[in-house]
Amino acid sequence: MEILDYNPEVVVNLSDFVYNYVTSVLTEARNISADPGHLTRQDTLFAIKYVNDNTVFLEFDEILKCAKLVNKEPLPEFMGKIGLNLPPERYCLNKCNYALRRY
Repeated sequence: MEILDYNPEVVVNLSDFVYNYVTSVLTEARNISADPGHLTRQDTLFAIKYVNDNTVFLEFDEILKCAKLVNKEPLPEFMGKIGLNLPPERYCLNKCNYALRRY
């Protein structure tokens, strides 16, 4: 299988997926193992089965239902202030606290 044309982001996404998947499998295998310092093939196979069984793939309609449910809750009211919300001035480090000497 020789792929000549691909988007470079695909490599990053695949690497991220593989890292997350292997991390979750090894973490689960360590939790399952009788001796967490030594993982056996059986522990790893059981963890792979456990992780794959707990993976949920939602249909697009189900995702829309979840989004509608979450979006029913209104956003918090606007506070009325415009700009950055900074702490009181005595805690800010945005003042000039030094003097330049002239030579």
